[in-house]
Amino acid sequence: YVNYGVLSAKRGDLKRACMVRPRKSLAKEYQHKVETGCYVNRTYKDYLAYINANHDARAVMMDLVIGRPGGKCLLTLHFENAAFMVAHLIDNKCAENVVNVYDRLWNSLGPQLFCRLFPLVLTDRGTEFSSPLRLETAPDGGPRTRIFYCDPMNSNQKSRLERNHELIREVLPKGTSFDDLTQEKVNLMMSHINAYVRLSHDDKTPYDAFGFLYGKGAAEKLGITKIDPKQVCLKPSLAGIVMPTLLDSIRGK
Repeated sequence: YVNYGVLSAKRGDLKRACMVRPRKSLAKEYQHKVETGCYVNRTYKDYLAYINANHDARAVMMDLVIGRPGGKCLLTLHFENAAFMVAHLIDNKCAENVVNVYDRLWNSLGPQLFCRLFPLVLTDRGTEFSSPLRLETAPDGGPRTRIFYCDPMNSNQKSRLERNHELIREVLPKGTSFDDLTQEKVNLMMSHINAYVRLSHDDKTPYDAFGFLYGKGAAEKLGITKIDPKQVCLKPSLAGIVMPTLLDSIRGK
């Protein structure tokens, strides 16, 4: 709990912790479910009922892109109505880190814009998303969003987000460690992805579609800048990653 930030105490507060080598089990991903009964009234069936009762509501899809096991991850938030996606670098697969991202967004966007952008969120049943009450509640104790969960083993219920992850994997192939990434590099990558023209949106970029729906400057408040579609680069070099060549592989490098 201390190592994964669940408690307010830090590793440095423990006298002997810095003198002993971490146990191998600590390298495993965090798998503790924070809130028991967190799916009650938040299932995919409940989500569909909410959408039917609130026709103007548009869900944001949330997921995680994993680097090396136990290392840094990317928390992704996908605005399906614009094919627009942002990503936040977090230290590990931990519910506390996800809550911290929401708190930072609340403070940087302000209550009005946050509630407009994130009226409800649909995600999977990973342990990192098992603290819905804290995600739904603003620092002042008021409501800020609604959290719903897909059915188990049904990633097709947020399939457009999964397809957008394929663009991330062009820059950050599977097996790549995210430990050397910075949020600035992540924002640059997502700016290029959001400048990629989509046929599903009448050949508009997600950046332009998002600006049309939420106003000029909204994307910049989320860390996304405008990129000329002709200058889009979706290669590992964009994030400063050097991929091994075939000759390196033959030499065993």
